[in-house]
Amino acid sequence: MFLPDFIDLAQSEKYSLSIRLAPNGFSFLIFLTSDKSVYYYNKREYSNSLSVSENIKKIFFESSLFTHPFNSIIVSIVSPRYTMIPESFFDKEMVVDLFNFNFHGEHGKVMHNSIDSDIEIVFDMEKEIYSFLHRSLWNPKFTSLMSQLIPFCKSYGEIKRKRFFIFLEEDISTIICFDGDTLLSANSFIDLEEDDITYNIVNIWDKHQFDQNEDLLYISSTTDNNINLTSTLKQLINNVETIKLPENNTDVQIPTDILIQLCE
Repeated sequence: MFLPDFIDLAQSEKYSLSIRLAPNGFSFLIFLTSDKSVYYYNKREYSNSLSVSENIKKIFFESSLFTHPFNSIIVSIVSPRYTMIPESFFDKEMVVDLFNFNFHGEHGKVMHNSIDSDIEIVFDMEKEIYSFLHRSLWNPKFTSLMSQLIPFCKSYGEIKRKRFFIFLEEDISTIICFDGDTLLSANSFIDLEEDDITYNIVNIWDKHQFDQNEDLLYISSTTDNNINLTSTLKQLINNVETIKLPENNTDVQIPTDILIQLCE
């Protein structure tokens, strides 16, 4: 796998590696821990002739990149299969039961992340993929997509006001709502048509009694397929702003949750 000259894996301990496992592909970000303006992003689409697990193994076997010891390694799971538990009600010995309460049928490897010491995100991933990555990477940390997005939203914008966040990606759409620093809800949806996304936005907006004249809507999109949606929202809601993140120095769209890591 080709890497640009400014990434020197002979000194891999100076870099952080972030891997993103999404429904439609595998992507990764390598950045210099001491200077986050130095980074490289790459995405690989999955082959339809292979399972997701086989696709990931093929990517690893084609390159020695992922065998290096990095300063830190995060594996982010992009999936709507997560639930949020207040810390006061969380019991790590019951993490599987907590997950099964919201998701029925078979589950994968169930894990959890703490957010701001008051919320636990409980999520799962395919057991075979977890086992392979755990063996192949140096001390990886597995996280839910929401472990990046929720803390970002909590501190973004006019934090004393009611805020509605929309993240539109090719593979997943996420809506996060805050009233001041209080999280109201977080929901993710996969493979929805524009009309369905619009319906979910309006439904959640009404459920939490947002005011179209007073409250704030922040939107981030890494796909051009939602231009009409953004235009419609600006007609319905008075305060619509685009989320501002570091400038992307590559020729490909970088998911918002990946770019956020360059802000920390």
